[in-house]
Amino acid sequence: MITDFIATIYEWFGYNTDLGTHLRGWDITCSGFIGQDLYLQIFITMVAINLGLFVVMYLIIDKFTPRFGTKLSWWIMAVIGLVINFGIAYSLPATIQPCETLTFGSFDLVLYGFANAFWSLIVFALLTSFPFPRNLSTNCRLTTFWKP
Repeated sequence: MITDFIATIYEWFGYNTDLGTHLRGWDITCSGFIGQDLYLQIFITMVAINLGLFVVMYLIIDKFTPRFGTKLSWWIMAVIGLVINFGIAYSLPATIQPCETLTFGSFDLVLYGFANAFWSLIVFALLTSFPFPRNLSTNCRLTTFWKP
């Protein structure tokens, strides 16, 4: 299942397993995984944000200024994605009431936020590595993580 794969790559960061159970959708009544699957929801949101940043950098801002095709510009967009994705992963799980037997704290949420930010950087680096549709850009077409 896709949620198990996503959970596996996120759980490398060592946060409490109770947070992982909550993120998998353990409901408030503690009766089963019938709640919201936050792992999948946050992962899809992270990929969508990175796609949006890709479009902004390579297809929108690129058309307005030739000075945006630099290493610094790539890192600015990557850091914007890191901050947004960290904030989502840190705050969204706290908005859903967990089962009362699950215990996790803000440090676990910080670790999960770092995990989401890390994977955000990896996804953005991969998105900007492929020549198409990056070649639709005029000024940023050669700006990638590997060769800024």
